[in-house]
Amino acid sequence: MGSPSGILSPSVLDRVLRDWRAVASRLPAAASREQAAARLGELGWPSHRDEQWRYANLRAFDRI
Repeated sequence: MGSPSGILSPSVLDRVLRDWRAVASRLPAAASREQAAARLGELGWPSHRDEQWRYANLRAFDRI
């Protein structure tokens, strides 16, 4: 993935990660989930230049 994009505000990313941490203890243990959340925190939201996210509408998170 590329660098953080600014598609969504950092506060939305913080809220998503905070909400995920709140339920993570109730999910089956998976190191891959922990790694994915850590990586998302490092990189931020994907940009439209990232091929796998090119057609995803990330603005839907702003409405949550």
